[in-house]
Amino acid sequence: MIISTFKSISKAYVDLKLDLSWEEVVDLLSSHYDAENKHDVELYNMVEFKDSDDITVEPARRYHYTDGVKQETYDTIPNSVRRSKSNVKSITGIVLDIDEDKSIEQAIDLLDGIEYVLYTTFRHTTEKHKFRVVIPFSRPLLATDIQGRQQDIINTFPGVDNASFTVSQSFYFHSGKNDNITYHNRGVMIDPYDFKYTEPEVYVPTTVVYNKMDDEIMERYRENIRNSLLSCSGLHYAGKGDNNGAVLTLISICRSANMTFSEYDQICTQIAAVDSELKKPVVRHNAWMGWTNDRVRKETRDKFISEYGGRPMPKRIDNTIDYQERLNEIKMLSEILKRKKNGTK
Repeated sequence: MIISTFKSISKAYVDLKLDLSWEEVVDLLSSHYDAENKHDVELYNMVEFKDSDDITVEPARRYHYTDGVKQETYDTIPNSVRRSKSNVKSITGIVLDIDEDKSIEQAIDLLDGIEYVLYTTFRHTTEKHKFRVVIPFSRPLLATDIQGRQQDIINTFPGVDNASFTVSQSFYFHSGKNDNITYHNRGVMIDPYDFKYTEPEVYVPTTVVYNKMDDEIMERYRENIRNSLLSCSGLHYAGKGDNNGAVLTLISICRSANMTFSEYDQICTQIAAVDSELKKPVVRHNAWMGWTNDRVRKETRDKFISEYGGRPMPKRIDNTIDYQERLNEIKMLSEILKRKKNGTK
């Protein structure tokens, strides 16, 4: 069984590729890191990535900084494998990041009968249960087969952080100071190919005609998103696992509009709740560095803006025409003219 390890959240490239038996993985995940800060703890995921000598591999990046501000330019790191979706070969299990919605006892009852290992995370307390459940697969799920089964996996394990189902997401090893718990449940190993397969939707971008140059339209779009995000408020974040998905969505929205780190940083600082960990520069930086997705659906973007009280995005950007919308208008006008010609209403 392959698992991959990473030195830190900011070093988003594979450190070790471990080929272990499941029993050895259980021992590894049950081992406790005695760390003062969770960011001092190494990370892992249940993923086999491409080898560094694969001609299709995407190497890790070392971004340039000017006066402490991250730039868009970077150097690639030789003989490295970036922690990214494009480098995934297969997944050997899933990691459920459970935060307060369920107690450890409830999770054990819910998952009765299947094989897994459970361990508490850094901020776990007896009052607020924070833990992970690592479920191994009986055989690897190949990268080409993941997307079609991902929704059924999510449906099977409701009430957990959706970041758990991001194939290139990494997770801290077992650490923390309070009431550390590990639990190994022996049961049936899940065959990932038993999850229902649904043909993935193919994204087809709306066709538009630009009356001005593309870069000007993109700048208008970028400014509209930026203004909508700046009008949001109350973004909570108390560490990994707590509203993690919302922060990752924000980063994806910013990246999709080609925003720089400094623009994201300004937005994040302004809309973060008073008690949010996002008020800390290092937390904002680590979240940005640890997440690389630059695609987001319009519905997801608009839902985020709405949930945090932001000003809605304009329905369309000036100087663009949606072909389908225009076609519908022409058909409607044509019908009106026909009725007038025939003397009908």
